[in-house]
Parts: sequence; structure tokens; C-alpha cells
Amino acid sequence: MVEFFNTANLEFYFNYIVFFMVIWILIQCARGVVFDNQIVAVDQILGLLVVFAIIIIMGFRPITSRYGDTVNYAAGFRRLAANKDAIHLIWSKEWLFDNLTRLFAKYGDIHSFFTFCAATYVGSIWIAMRRMFREYNFVPIIVVISMFTFWAYGVNGVRNGMGASLFILAISYANNIPMMIIIALLGAGIHNTVYLMIGAAIMAWSVKDSRLYLALWLLSIILSLAFGNQIQNWMA
Repeated sequence: MVEFFNTANLEFYFNYIVFFMVIWILIQCARGVVFDNQIVAVDQILGLLVVFAIIIIMGFRPITSRYGDTVNYAAGFRRLAANKDAIHLIWSKEWLFDNLTRLFAKYGDIHSFFTFCAATYVGSIWIAMRRMFREYNFVPIIVVISMFTFWAYGVNGVRNGMGASLFILAISYANNIPMMIIIALLGAGIHNTVYLMIGAAIMAWSVKDSRLYLALWLLSIILSLAFGNQIQNWMA
């Protein structure tokens, strides 16, 4: 696929989108119309357009080291695509991401793959916010995409972002346990660190003693200082 964007400064376009959306929200708040029905209706359309624009920008970004691990994902993808006849499904720790990569390498191209990754990352957040906040989801969505880590998770830590977004989506199904479990496990199939989130969620669900949380938090700091590199290597 021909690269749609020929600039390596796409994060500036992303930042402009976020900036103007924040200004738009501030104007609504200053005028006291953030919950006005007409404004809410406009925000629904605007929010969808913002989500779509971010997915396109992330999905069609140039393959350059400016976007961190984008080049590494692309290199692995192209190695697979160079020998399509040998591609087969595999079982691995991150089985879903690995097999999706193989399927896109066999039947698609790098930008269709990155667009799918971006749609999963951004789209899961959008659906989760709509489920949690109903028609008042616009402000929460802008809050999420304006976080300083959001862009990096979309173009550098691709698997991390997809897995975390699916986990957030899973949480929005707290009233539907089977669906929540399925989506959370799909997130773990994208990136196995989601298992840590699942474990934390199970603990939060079942344990009510805040003193235990504090003790575990302190223990995690000690373990990180003592075995941080080993744990990081294992998770990698």
C-alpha cells in the first residue's frame, strides 16, 4: 500500500486534534452547556470523527524510527510477508497478536495491519467509554486520548496499548461476567502483561481489606528493586 502520509510529524496533527477538542470542552464548561442535549448530540458525532481520524493517522503512519518500535513491528511483518507460503498459525504466549500478524502478513499489508491495531486500541476505548458514560462519553474519551502516554502506546508500544484497551473494555462488562472474561483473555492474548491486570482485578473484586493492598504495594516495590530485570525479561 502506498503511504498515505509523507511526513514523520504526525504526532503534531494528533496534538492539534487534542488541543482543539480540549478547547471545545472548556468552552462548553464555561458556558454551562456541556450537558445540553444539542451539544451532547454534536459531541457524539465529533467524538466519532476524532476516533476515526486518530485511527487513520496511526494506521497510515510512515515506517520510521521516529515512531519507536514501529520499525521493529514492520521488519517482523515483512519477514513473514516475504515467505507467505510458509505462514501458519501458531500457539504462543501472545497467541492472538502473533496469529493476527501472520494473517495480515499473508493476506494484507503493513498499513492494513497497523490500522487494525489502531482500531483495536482506540476503538476499544471508545466503546468502553460509551458503555460506562452513555451519551456523555465525549469528555471521558478526550481525557483518555489527551494523556501523555496515549500516542506512544498507539505507535510504539502497540501490543501494550491494544491489550490494555481490551482490558478496559472488559471492565465495562462487569455486569456480564462471561463477556468480561472473554475480552480480558483476548487482551492477554495480545500482550501477556494483561494477566497482571486480570490478577489485580480479581484481587480487587474479592479482597476488601485496604491494608492488604498497601502491604502488596510495598511488596511489589521490594520485588521490583530486587528482581526487576528478571521480571521484565520474563514478561518480555
